[in-house]
Amino acid sequence: MTKETSPVKPPDRATLPLKPKNVEDLIGLLKLYSIVTSNWNANLGGSVNDLWNEANKGDCFFIAYNGELKRIISVAAITVRYQNKVLCESKQVFVTGETNVRPNY
Repeated sequence: MTKETSPVKPPDRATLPLKPKNVEDLIGLLKLYSIVTSNWNANLGGSVNDLWNEANKGDCFFIAYNGELKRIISVAAITVRYQNKVLCESKQVFVTGETNVRPNY
């Protein structure tokens, strides 16, 4: 991520989860940590709104650590094998009913 100068110095130690209340609050948090979002692209990895939606759904949260803003996600990985076969996840189904289809399966 590209950095820019910020008038307010963020904390140096790890903090409790930082939970922006809305997208404007998230933009302020990103600016506080000198994270430039003007070059973010929704087609290539996500927009600020995408990040807000992810945080708002509880799929991630933020902490301050060593003067940097960190995005925290939980990941679970499992490999299921039976004889010479491996089970692969073909899609992700969210509680809202939306699906995220995995390519190449």
